[in-house]
Amino acid sequence: MKCPVCNNELALKESEGKKYFLCTKCKKFYNPSDFMSNPKIGGNNETERPPMALSISSMVLGIIGLLLSCLGIGIFPAIIGFILAIIALATHRSKGMAIAGLVTSLIGIIIAAVILITGTAVNGVLEEQGFTSSEKTKKESTEKDKKNSEESSE
Repeated sequence: MKCPVCNNELALKESEGKKYFLCTKCKKFYNPSDFMSNPKIGGNNETERPPMALSISSMVLGIIGLLLSCLGIGIFPAIIGFILAIIALATHRSKGMAIAGLVTSLIGIIIAAVILITGTAVNGVLEEQGFTSSEKTKKESTEKDKKNSEESSE
């Protein structure tokens, strides 16, 4: 093990039944438990890192939602990404990715909502004008065509 201050090799010493590390260069004493719990001194980095799964998931779902929002189906992953980003921000875990997931999800939700609302409005206008592809309209148009062809043949 190395001293975190001077990067010199530490010597293990024992006094009165207690073990400690001593830096021979800077003369600092370290408790062995310090090295296990503090990653800056030499502990396990894996236990100290906050989990980033929520933040990463929110960012990925936000990007997917943003890309699919043009098709209208992007609203579903964007809503899930938005919820995960809020949870990640509430638990204070990797805020950068959580904010990116929140922003991309929000943009995806807005774009998908605008496209869905616009599509619904355009469909309503087209139905009023008679430009629709529903089965009822197709039957009516075929009946009109039959009547017109019968009248023209007579």
